[in-house]
Amino acid sequence: MRFSWEVFEPSRLIPGQHVPLDPPWRDIEDADRAQDIADRLVPHLLPNQQLKVWDTEGVGHRPVLTVDA
Repeated sequence: MRFSWEVFEPSRLIPGQHVPLDPPWRDIEDADRAQDIADRLVPHLLPNQQLKVWDTEGVGHRPVLTVDA
């Protein structure tokens, strides 16, 4: 399957919200499961960062997996 992912950080303006990193850290890649991407990337995240993974072949714009570091 083809997934896209992006790393977010806590918003400085809206408590409890996350915003994309600036500059962005994102990519599109093939994997068997969204969890495979999370297993590889989460160890590289800083505290309070968040990884969101989307199924690019699916319908809708909601992440299929969200992981907090």
